[in-house]
Amino acid sequence: HALPPNSQWGWTPDISAWQGSFSASSYSSVIYTDLNFVQYKSPNEPYDGSDNIAVDPIEGVTRIIDYVNDPSVPIYIYECWNGAEQWVGDYYPFLGNNDIPSDADRDAYYANTGYGSAYHQWWLNLYGLVVAARPDANVQLIEVAPILIEVLTSSFMTNVPFHEVFEDNAPHGRPSVYFLAALIEYISVTRQRPYSYLPPNDGIILSEIVDNYSAIVDLIYSSVTGQMDPTTAPVTIPPTTVPAPTATPPTPATPTPTDAAPAPTTDSSFCCQQIDYAGVGCTT
Repeated sequence: HALPPNSQWGWTPDISAWQGSFSASSYSSVIYTDLNFVQYKSPNEPYDGSDNIAVDPIEGVTRIIDYVNDPSVPIYIYECWNGAEQWVGDYYPFLGNNDIPSDADRDAYYANTGYGSAYHQWWLNLYGLVVAARPDANVQLIEVAPILIEVLTSSFMTNVPFHEVFEDNAPHGRPSVYFLAALIEYISVTRQRPYSYLPPNDGIILSEIVDNYSAIVDLIYSSVTGQMDPTTAPVTIPPTTVPAPTATPPTPATPTPTDAAPAPTTDSSFCCQQIDYAGVGCTT
């Protein structure tokens, strides 16, 4: 989608921070993700087909950086997880194929999505190329995919089969996956450990997560703080007014972990996904 973004997502009850237009809304950060099936080409190679929005994944990010035009606004690249078709076969119950992937299939997929995989390296390359192209921008990589795999292969969840985590070979996640992904994103953006939040024990989130929630939070926090730039200030929840652009990014305070729970208000972020969802105004 072309810029400026439009408000295209909605919830009941309405928690959107959208105030009629992007410029009138108090968005405090930008979160961008690319597709999870373009990694067979380098980030600086053009997308296949005709795309009049961005030539390649690098431009997919830099066009948004240029549009925001404020080095004090964090630009987060969200590393979504890999497609699983190559490793788990035709598992797609919605189309009548309910061939449950084996544990060996699951483990092969995890190995090709986590740290050390070519898939993760693609995102590192994208991040590096974007930073090189826009060195004054405040760009960070949220490593959702490899940290998610660290949780799924931890002692807490190592016995959970693939089909209890993902519902097909795309793979679309079941609620537990999106809960973990949101937890990784929240901790990455705020540098807080939400100990006081307790996931509901109602059968929607896997019991392995509910029963080991604090330990999983610690695992995610350790991974996040070990990978992200410690000199970049976390986003405050709820968001504060974004300062006017300056010649150089301000020197942030050193973040410290807290035991804060996710605030009931919304961290307003401008979310963009290249081609399918580019320019979507949403909240996290």
